Amino acid sequence: MNGSASNARLRQDRANVAPKVAPVTRAIRSALAVSAAALALSAPVAGMASGTCSHDTANHAYACNGDANRIIFSQIIPDENFVPPVDLTVVPDDQSPTGINSAGGGIKARWTGDVSVLSHAGTVIDTDGGVEAWDVGRVYDVTLINDGDAFAGANGLITANAFSLSGDITIDHQAGVNALMAIDNSTDISVSGYGNVFALDIFDGYSASLDNSANISADAGVGAGYWGTGAYATAVRINSMETVVSNDGGISATASADGYYARARGIDAFGYAVGPTVHNAGDIQATAQADGGVAHATGVYAFGYAAGSTVDNTGDILAIAQADGGSAYSSAINSIAYGYSGGRDASVTNSGTLSAEADADFAVALTIFNLARGRYGNAYTTNSSDGKIYAEASGDFVTAEAVNNGAARYGSALTSNAGDIHATANGASGARAVGLINYSTGSVATVDNDGSISAMATATAGRAFAIGVENTSELYNANTYNAGDIAVHADASGSASAAGVLNNAGKLSYVLNEADGDIDVIASSQSDLALAFGAYVSGTEVATLLNYGDISARANSAGWYAYAYGALVLGDAAGIGLLINGGNISADASATGGGTAFARGAYVTSEDATIFNDGSTTANASSDGDGGMAVASGAKIYGVNSAIFSYGDLTVSASANGYGSIATAAGPYSFGILASSVYNAHDIQASASPARRSPSAGSPCVKDSLRSRSR
Repeated sequence: MNGSASNARLRQDRANVAPKVAPVTRAIRSALAVSAAALALSAPVAGMASGTCSHDTANHAYACNGDANRIIFSQIIPDENFVPPVDLTVVPDDQSPTGINSAGGGIKARWTGDVSVLSHAGTVIDTDGGVEAWDVGRVYDVTLINDGDAFAGANGLITANAFSLSGDITIDHQAGVNALMAIDNSTDISVSGYGNVFALDIFDGYSASLDNSANISADAGVGAGYWGTGAYATAVRINSMETVVSNDGGISATASADGYYARARGIDAFGYAVGPTVHNAGDIQATAQADGGVAHATGVYAFGYAAGSTVDNTGDILAIAQADGGSAYSSAINSIAYGYSGGRDASVTNSGTLSAEADADFAVALTIFNLARGRYGNAYTTNSSDGKIYAEASGDFVTAEAVNNGAARYGSALTSNAGDIHATANGASGARAVGLINYSTGSVATVDNDGSISAMATATAGRAFAIGVENTSELYNANTYNAGDIAVHADASGSASAAGVLNNAGKLSYVLNEADGDIDVIASSQSDLALAFGAYVSGTEVATLLNYGDISARANSAGWYAYAYGALVLGDAAGIGLLINGGNISADASATGGGTAFARGAYVTSEDATIFNDGSTTANASSDGDGGMAVASGAKIYGVNSAIFSYGDLTVSASANGYGSIATAAGPYSFGILASSVYNAHDIQASASPARRSPSAGSPCVKDSLRSRSR
C-alpha cells in the first residue's frame, strides 16, 4: 500500500510463508513446551519474577511462569554488539533483560534496535514510564493474529513529537495503531486486517496534529468466519479540540466487504470547540467495494462539533465506491461545521484535482459536500483556476453532484469557481447530474462562476435530470453571476429535464450572465416529456435576469411534449419580474410522432412584469406527425401590469408537418390584467408554416369530403 517493492514482498511472504524463527525463539518455545515437572527441576534464575523457570544454557534463554498469570521471557546477552532477532521473542534494552507480558498486560518494552512482534492474543506496545515516545519508532513489524489493538505511544506522556513507525504493520483481526499528540511522520505506515482498521489514530484532549510526508495506508476486509458488520478502513484518524493535518505524502484506505458494509476514509478529522483543519498537497485515495452490500468511500472527512471545519486541497483526492447489486456512495471531501450559534463556518478550497466515482445499483457520487450546520454558520467553497472537480456515477439509479455547498441555519453560502466542475451520471432506470448546488436557508446564497461547469445525465430506461447551477435561498436573497461556460445535457428514454441556471429566492432573486458567459442546455427524450431551461429565475419579491452573453435551450421529444425556455423569470403574484437582454437568447423545441413543441425565447410572469430586449431573442418550434402542434414566441409576458420594450431583434418561427397539425408564431406577446403594452424599435420576424398532407383515399375523411362535393 505504500508503494515500496520491499513492503509489497513482505506482505506476500507473510500471507504464504510461516515467520522465520530465530534460534533463541526456538529455544524459548521449547522451554515453554516442557511439562510442569521439567520446569520444577530446572535451575531458578536470580533476579527473575517468582515462579518456576526453565533455562536453555546454550542460548542463555529463560522462560518463567511468573506471578499474576505472567509468562516472562528473558535472555542474558553476552555480546554488547548483539543484534535483536527478527521476531520479538526477546526484547533487548541495551544489555538489560526486558519483560513481555501476556495478553492481559500487553507488552511493556524499551529497546534501541529494530524489533518485531508476533502475537496471538492482542497486543499493547507501550514505552515504559518516563521513556520518550520516539523509542516506539523502533517497531518494525507487528502481526496480530487474533483480536486486539496495537498501541504505540508514551505511557501517559504527551510529547511534541510522539512517534514514527517505520516498516510494515499487519493486523489480521480488528486492530489499530494509536499515537499521541503531534506527529511528524516521514516513514511509511501500512495496516491491514479484518473489521475496523486504522493505520494511524491520534487523540489528545486539547490539540493534535499530523504532518505527513510518507505513505500511510489501511486495508480492511471481512475474511472467512468473520462475524462483524463489515470492513472499516481509516488511514488517518485524528481527534481533539483542535486538529490539524498537513499531508504531502500518500494516504490511502481500502475496504472490501461483499454482502456487508464497506467504509473507507483517507483522513477522518474530528475537532470540537476549535475544529479540524486539513491541508492536502499530496495524494489521498479511498476505495470501498461491497457487492451486494453498501460501499462508502470518503477521501477527507472533516467534522467540527460546536466548531468550524476547514479543508484546503492543492493535491489529488480520489474516492471510489463500487457495489454490484448494492449501494455505493463516494465523496472526495466532506466538511461539516456542526453545533451551536456563533458563526462556526465550513470552508473548502481547491486548486488541485478532486474526483468521486460511484458504481452500483444505487450510486451517489458527491465530490464536495460542505455544510455549515450551526446557527449563523457560513459555508464557503472555492475552486481556483487550477482546480478540477469531477463526479461520476453509473449503475441503475444514479446521482452525480460535483459541488454541494450549504448553510443550514441563517448563515450565508458562497461558491466561487474559476476552474473546471463536471458531473456525469449514466444510469439505466434514472440519472441525475448537478454541477453545483449552493443554498442558504435564511441568508444570502451567492454563486460566482468564471470557469467551466458541465452536467451530463443519461438514462437508458428511465428519467434523466441535469442542472448546471442550482442556487437557492429559502428565506432571503440568491445571486448568481456567470462569466464562464455552463453546459447541461439530459438524455433519456423517459422524461428528460435540463436547466443551465436555477436561481430561487425567498425574497430577491438575481442572475447576471455577463458578456463572456455562455449557457447551453439540451434535453432529449425518446418517448416522453423534454423540458429545457437556459436560465430560470424565481423570487417572491423581485426576480431579475440580466443577460449580456449567450443563453440557449433546446428540447427534443419523440412522441410527446417538448418545452424550451431560453429565459424564464417568475415573480410572485405581488412581486416584480424583470428581464433585460443585451446578448443572445434562443429557444428551440422539436417533437416527432405527432407531439407538441413549445419554444419561448424570453418569458416573464409577475404582478409587474417587464422585458427589455436590446439584443437578439429567437424561438423556433417544430412538430412532425399527424395531429402535432408547434408554438413559438419570442418575448412573452403575463402579469397585472405588463410591458415589452424591444430595441433589438425578435425572430420567431413555427412549423408543423402533419395532417391536422397546428403552428403558431408570435414575436412579442403581452398580457396584462390591468395594463399591457408593447414598444418596438427594431426588427420582428414571425413565420408559421403548417403543411397538411392529404390523407389516403380509403380513409373516412376522404369519402366524406367527396360526398360533400357531389352535393
